[in-house]
Amino acid sequence: MARPLSPTSIRRVPVVVTLVTLGIFAAFVAIVTLRLRTNLHAQVLSREAESLLAVVRLQQRLAEEEWMGLGLTQPADDRFSTLLLTTRLRGVLALRLYEPTGQLREALPAVSDAMLPLQDWTRLERGEAFARLGRPRPVLDLIEGREETEPNGGAAAGSRVLEVIVPLEEPVLHELGGAAQYLMDGQPVYDELARVDRGLIQQALLAVLGGGVVIVSLLVWAFSRLAAVHRELESRSEDLARANQELLFAAKTSAVGAISAHLIHGLKNPLAGLEGFVKAGPSLTLEGNDGGDAWQGAAETTRRLRALVNEVVMVLRDETAGLHLVLTTDEVLESVQAGLRADAEKARVSLILEVKGEARVSGRTANLSGLVLRNLTANALEASRPGQTVRLQAIARETTVEFTVSDEGPGLPPAVRQGLFQPLVSSKSGGGGIGLALSHQLARHAGGQLELVGSTSTGTTFRLTLPREP
Repeated sequence: MARPLSPTSIRRVPVVVTLVTLGIFAAFVAIVTLRLRTNLHAQVLSREAESLLAVVRLQQRLAEEEWMGLGLTQPADDRFSTLLLTTRLRGVLALRLYEPTGQLREALPAVSDAMLPLQDWTRLERGEAFARLGRPRPVLDLIEGREETEPNGGAAAGSRVLEVIVPLEEPVLHELGGAAQYLMDGQPVYDELARVDRGLIQQALLAVLGGGVVIVSLLVWAFSRLAAVHRELESRSEDLARANQELLFAAKTSAVGAISAHLIHGLKNPLAGLEGFVKAGPSLTLEGNDGGDAWQGAAETTRRLRALVNEVVMVLRDETAGLHLVLTTDEVLESVQAGLRADAEKARVSLILEVKGEARVSGRTANLSGLVLRNLTANALEASRPGQTVRLQAIARETTVEFTVSDEGPGLPPAVRQGLFQPLVSSKSGGGGIGLALSHQLARHAGGQLELVGSTSTGTTFRLTLPREP
C-alpha cells in the first residue's frame, strides 16, 4: 500500500512539475532549432553548388557555340580548358576533372590520384550539384608540390576548404559526361553558417525565455487554483466527516427510539392483563379454578414481560456497543420460534420454520430483524384459528436474504391495506395501529425493507429483505 505524501513532498510537487515542464519545452525548442540549423546549412551549401553549376554550364554553352560557329565539334581535350576559365572566380583553389568512370582525368594544380565516392556519383547521375564544407586543414596537403603557389592567392594553410562537385553534360547525348570538383576557400561560407548558428541560438534562447515565462505564469496560476480547490475540498471533507458523525449518531438515536417504541408497544397488552388481575385480586380465591387460572395467567404475563424487557435490553446493548457479530438465518428463526413457542401452543397454532440456502447476517441486523419477525409472527398467531399454521421461511439470495411470515387467517381489512405501515391504523379491538409501522421502521434501521406480499381471505404474507454477510 502506497504511503501518503508528506506536506514537504506536496510542496515540492509544483517546483518539480515546473522544472520538468521547462525542461521538456527547452528540449523541444532545441530539437526544432537543430533541425532548422540542418536545413539552413543545407540551403547555404546548395546555393553555393547551384551558383557554380550555373557558371560552369554557361561557360560550356559559350564554348560549344563558339566551336559550332566554326562548324566544328568541341574536342574532349578542350573541355578542361573551358573549365579553367571558372578558376578565375574568387576563392577557387583547385580544379579536378573526372571521367564518367570515376577516374581522375586532369587537375590543376596537379594533385595525387583521387576518386569520388560512389554515393557522390549517385547524386551526379540525377544532375545534382552539391557542396561540402570540410574541417580546417592545410590546403597544400591536397596539392602535389607544397612549394607551388596556390591560384588566385588561395587561402592560408589551415583554413576551411569548400568542396563543390558539379555534373558535366555531354554536348550531343545530353547525358552525364563526367564531374568537376572545385576546391574553394570555405571561410566565407563558414562565417555565414556561423552567423546563421548565432541567430538561431539567439532565437532559441528568446523562445525558451519567453515561453518559460508564459509556462511558469500559467503553472503558478494553475497551482494556485489547485491549492484553493484543495483547501476547499479539505474544508468540505471536514464538514462531511462531521455530518457523517452526526448522521451516525442520529441513526443510532433513531434506532434506539424505534426499539424503545417497540418495547412500549409490547408492554401495553401484558400490562393491561396485569391491571385486570390486580383489580380482580380481592374477589379471587386460591381454592377455585378461576383463581388458579388467574394466577397462572399473571405468572405467564410476568414471564412475557421479563422476556420482552430482556430482549430489548440485549438489543440496545448490542446497538450501543458496536460489536460485529454474525448470525445464521437458522439462528434468527430459532430465536423467533423460541420466544413465541408458548403463544403458539396456547393458541394451538403450528409454528413451522423453513430455511432454503445458507446465509449469514450481522448481529445488529439479526437483532433488529428479530424484533420485526417476532412482531409479524405474533400478529400472525393472533390472526390464526386453532389448527392453522404460521410459516416462517428464510431464502438465501446472492446478496440478500428474504424472511417471509405467512398465516392462514382471514387477511387484512381493506382499510389496513390502504394505510399499511401507517400508525393509528389497526384492525384489532383497542389496538393503536403502530405495530406494523414500528416493524417497518425497524426494518429500515436494519438496512432492509418490509413489504406486504399478499393478503387474501386465505392468509397474509409479509416479506422482510435484508443484506447478507459475504
